[in-house]
Amino acid sequence: MSLEANKAIARRFYEGYNTGDLDTMFALIAPDVVWHGPSGLPLTREEWKHIDATVFGAFPTLSLTIEDQIAEADRVVTRSTLRGSQQGEFQGLAPTGKLVTIRAINIDRIAHGQVVEHWVATYSPSLLQQLTAPTPEQSSGR
Repeated sequence: MSLEANKAIARRFYEGYNTGDLDTMFALIAPDVVWHGPSGLPLTREEWKHIDATVFGAFPTLSLTIEDQIAEADRVVTRSTLRGSQQGEFQGLAPTGKLVTIRAINIDRIAHGQVVEHWVATYSPSLLQQLTAPTPEQSSGR
């Protein structure tokens, strides 16, 4: 596949965060995808999909912006910013209404029109850190 075709596959997946359409998103992910993430533990495709479903349930206003996208050979690098307000329970934490921001760099290896290998590195505080951090009003004692 061409570099532009590979970028389009990755872009369609990431743009799915704006609609919450997991079925369309994960049609672009190979059943035997190899996922490499911050935990160091690989996830299966279904585990990855379950995590995203949980996030969509807690953050129904998610919006993802692709900041940069670079392709070479069978790999696509995507730098993105994901934002949303917590409106539902997340990992036992009641809705806070707080806006969270996750910045990430993802590398996807594309083969036969699907993501077959995925790496993710985030460079912002975790969702839980953002949700449990005191607001400026709480910090100042107001």
